[in-house]
Amino acid sequence: MTENTKANADKPCEAAWNGIAKREIVNADQIPEPCRLRPAGQIAAAILSGETELTETPIRLFEDSGARLEELIQLLLAPEANGQYTEGEEALLMLISNAQLELAEEVSTESGDYPGQPIKADVWMAGSVIRNWCGVLSDYCERNGIPGGRFEASFAKAKITCSIMSHYPGAWGRT
Repeated sequence: MTENTKANADKPCEAAWNGIAKREIVNADQIPEPCRLRPAGQIAAAILSGETELTETPIRLFEDSGARLEELIQLLLAPEANGQYTEGEEALLMLISNAQLELAEEVSTESGDYPGQPIKADVWMAGSVIRNWCGVLSDYCERNGIPGGRFEASFAKAKITCSIMSHYPGAWGRT
């Protein structure tokens, strides 16, 4: 397997998000099958079909270390690139906001008394990935004039920062 093939296998929805951003994918049937089988692909299909009430199974910290949150945020960013917003994107933003707050709480709980007690590496790594995506979402909300969304994304990022990086002097100024 070539490096490029492996990257595509690891991120089966990346081509779909690019297609949505470029307006090459405009209906659910055009989403490639490997992506349609994933939760984010199913949500993309629902949005492209005009659905405005979205459901997603809860994202858990140790199930995917933020990969599902990453896919959902990438899906949210795709319509921003082409300027075509729908009510489905609003529902997706709500779904992502709820997921990031739940994940931030889970990171906080799993980090325990860190740095007083050791933290599991997978908690720190997953928390770091999720923290970065919270920053991306905060920037998205700022660009699109969504103050409540920006607050929630910044809150989740700060909660994770305090949970896994509270003893890093440089981390506090960039939450």
